[in-house]
Amino acid sequence: MQSSCKLEISDEWFKGVEDQLVALGNIAANPVVERGMLSALKATAKRLFLILPKPGYPGDKPGLKALRDTIEEVVKKYGAKDQFGVLVGLVGFAWGAGSHGHIVEHGHRIAVGGSLRRYSFKNPTKPAGPSGVVAGFVEGKYYLQKAADQTKHEREEILSSAINRAIYETTPESAK
Repeated sequence: MQSSCKLEISDEWFKGVEDQLVALGNIAANPVVERGMLSALKATAKRLFLILPKPGYPGDKPGLKALRDTIEEVVKKYGAKDQFGVLVGLVGFAWGAGSHGHIVEHGHRIAVGGSLRRYSFKNPTKPAGPSGVVAGFVEGKYYLQKAADQTKHEREEILSSAINRAIYETTPESAK
């Protein structure tokens, strides 16, 4: 995954489920919540697919996979199995075919007459390779950020449902 953006959950939503999370304790270990997070990410990925330009737009490179066809969602679980952990969800462009996603998302310089100077990781003060001239800048499109902003409430609703379902499934029968 090359591009990223910060996804925020509103304070109001978080306060509404905070007591339930504390009561449940080990919410990250519940597969219902993991599936709910993946569903929430899929909502953002679907929106991103719809707002990215269709193949064949001016400047598109024929023969290469369209950026909209490289969108992926991933949920990673960190921590010991069956113990409190952290779920991290990512939406972005797959490495390989979608490796240029960050350039489209954040913009890039245009080089003329060679490549632009890059600096060596070993010696950051020494330029690596030939230098070109910056002829302009392509502004970022921020498609991923737009998709994340447009699906914020939908993601919150999906996650709330998953958390409520996990709480319902883990509550002892006598308390139901």
